[in-house]
Amino acid sequence: MKVMKKEFWIPSLLHFFVDFFSVYVVVSFKSLAISPEGLALLTVGYDALAFLPQPVLGAIFEKYKNLKYLGAIGCLLVMLGALIPEAITAIILLGLGNALFHVCDGTVILEKSKKAAPLGVFISFGSLGLGLALSFANSYMFFILLGLFVLLTVFSCFLRYEKIDFLFVPEKGKEKSLLIPLIFIVLGVFLRGFFGPYNNNTWTSSATYPALLTAIAVFIGKFSGGFVLDFIGGLPLILVSGVLSFVCVFFPSLAFVSLLGVVGVNLLMALTMEFVRRAMPRHLGFGFGLLAAFLFVGYIFGFSLKSLLPFQSYLAPILIVVNTATLLYCSWALKKEARMDFFPRKEQTNEHS
Repeated sequence: MKVMKKEFWIPSLLHFFVDFFSVYVVVSFKSLAISPEGLALLTVGYDALAFLPQPVLGAIFEKYKNLKYLGAIGCLLVMLGALIPEAITAIILLGLGNALFHVCDGTVILEKSKKAAPLGVFISFGSLGLGLALSFANSYMFFILLGLFVLLTVFSCFLRYEKIDFLFVPEKGKEKSLLIPLIFIVLGVFLRGFFGPYNNNTWTSSATYPALLTAIAVFIGKFSGGFVLDFIGGLPLILVSGVLSFVCVFFPSLAFVSLLGVVGVNLLMALTMEFVRRAMPRHLGFGFGLLAAFLFVGYIFGFSLKSLLPFQSYLAPILIVVNTATLLYCSWALKKEARMDFFPRKEQTNEHS
């Protein structure tokens, strides 16, 4: 039994390289004669360029027939940004290249995957690239991975997505976007982005490579979330994630328990993407971009609050409960509109495509 088509593995692996080189270069600016304020502005500038343009790019390009080529151009911009020594130019190339790749290849997978598993796999590999870039830095790794990045990008241009006998199209009468569920989907993503920096994981102060350990936990959650969704359905997944996240948040000093909570939170990422393509099936690129943009906006709000207000232990469980409530509402609303079932249908669980 084929777990997933090869056409979906390639952009997923490219996601690793795109995020690795983007973060690697931003981290490398610390070795330059740049003030801490300047480094902070460069970092925020990169993130803003990488996330905020995605809804616009998605809306512009979502109907384009050869998104794989635009995704490859995004990869090329990231490569150029990684090789250019001038900081501002590098940030612009990295940010825009990252945004173009994510929204174009993400839209392809939303359109061509019958299952949720490829959605989780695609978004998971970027976290590994990020964790590796934050934890290790040497020129040998840089150039070896750059060579692999070039080869994989070229190979991606020859993928035959048109050969896949599936295209996600809404059923007749279900083409209209659902505004209220979409608002709650975006709110859930905002809360998850908010919770990222506004936490109190005290175990990281004594751990070796805490960024890499966290990235691995994020990867496991995102990677497995789509498979779990296909197997047990949306409602059980929301409950499992909510309980796991809620319980583990009370043990910030225990590395294993805290990381288990990170896995629990990230189980929801594939479900969120599935919600979006059910809620606005005619605008998959714009929908994918909205998720990325509001994840960043939430992160900025969380980071700003933590800078202005010391961590409050009561806020984390409240955020988890509210996030779970938003997802339960979305699940109910899509079920009511007959766009998504609480549990997977038997005839849909035979293969991942």
